Amino acid sequence: METGLAGLTLQLWHKFGLALLVGLLMGLEREHRRQEREAAHFAGIRTFPLIALLGCTAAMLSAQGQTWLFAVGFAGLSALILAVYTVSTYRGDPGMTTEVAALLIYLIGGLIYWDQIWLAVTLGVAATALMALRPTLHELAARIEREDIYATLKFAVVSAVILPLLPDRAYGPLQVLNPFRMWLMVVFISAVSFAGYVAIKLLGPRRGIGLT
Repeated sequence: METGLAGLTLQLWHKFGLALLVGLLMGLEREHRRQEREAAHFAGIRTFPLIALLGCTAAMLSAQGQTWLFAVGFAGLSALILAVYTVSTYRGDPGMTTEVAALLIYLIGGLIYWDQIWLAVTLGVAATALMALRPTLHELAARIEREDIYATLKFAVVSAVILPLLPDRAYGPLQVLNPFRMWLMVVFISAVSFAGYVAIKLLGPRRGIGLT
């Protein structure tokens, strides 16, 4: 019995520790951004880990019978963030990246308690990367033209919309016509063409064509 309780306690420590680490990762990025801009943020190196622990704790209590607690915690945090965003907008800083990230880290804390470790860590790392790569992403967006968006949409339609709708079985007298596999070749050719297009846009005509 004592061994079981010790194992359960250790498991809880692992979950809360992981929530703390993911919160620290996101909070560290926000703190660094705040120091760069020399401006106040809603949350930073301390607040993000606390919100992650709050989400993990609310998920634990919800699992123990207080099923409404996690949703109430999320609603309360959302109300607080809405108030902060309103004040920030009034002061001339309408950005809400930090506020959305704070909501996300609360959910990540809950996911960690519910043993969705891979999803939680992936979301945390992806969110941190998106926030850290802000200058690069803005520079990339400034370089993208409308034709680039059209090319991306065409490839998305070919690969992600049409392909899943096609049946993956053989037709015809000799059972040699498979719509899914035939269209898969179209997707492959389109992918090569799209990769070449992206390489040319990023590296220039000479280097881009050389890579493709």
